[in-house]
Amino acid sequence: MHRLRPPRQPDGRAKRGSIGISWNKYEKSEVLKAAGVANGVLVTTVTAKGPAEKAGLRAEDVIIAINGKSIKNGDELVAIVAETPVDTNVKITVDRGGKKLDMTVLVQDRVEVFKDDERFARHRDEIEIPTKVEGSPAKFGIYVTRVEENSFAAEIGIQEKDVIISVNRQPVTSLDDLRKAQSTLKSGDAVAFRVMRPLPAAANHKSDEAPYQTFFAAGTLPEKE
Repeated sequence: MHRLRPPRQPDGRAKRGSIGISWNKYEKSEVLKAAGVANGVLVTTVTAKGPAEKAGLRAEDVIIAINGKSIKNGDELVAIVAETPVDTNVKITVDRGGKKLDMTVLVQDRVEVFKDDERFARHRDEIEIPTKVEGSPAKFGIYVTRVEENSFAAEIGIQEKDVIISVNRQPVTSLDDLRKAQSTLKSGDAVAFRVMRPLPAAANHKSDEAPYQTFFAAGTLPEKE
């Protein structure tokens, strides 16, 4: 049996499908556990005006199936979407806060979807969706001014100047929100903080909206002594 190949453009470039999202390929297992799912892809960012955004997908949705087929991880998602013919609709099932939602997404040419991302332009032939996407800092969130040495936050990689946006997919807009989230957690629970961190170039960035990367810092709460 011959494997289908992606159609090619007039310039000889193979068209590969994309839905316009990013995630961290090396995400810790605690991230999905904190989201309450056993498998899937936790969306870190959604490309503005891309197919996923138009269909209603949001950051922190967990993609658990495509066309009824369960998705184990990001590699499987890439393989399916990349080989889906461009301009084809797919049904994507997501978990959003414990609720299952079905959305119809139009697969589009990856190069067109990420045409405004300079880093993607340098790697057009790669099949990985970018895991770090530049953006603006959240208008609401908790700005980290200090991280105690040997603390849980330090162990999972949270740093000074990070902005915490959510805890286990619950929005954090104030210290009260953060304390409320903490009050629901106990030793042994998986915890995932959605974090925005200024990129190295941000220090010299003259715009009010310096470039940030978004990711999840996760771990399991240790036992209390």
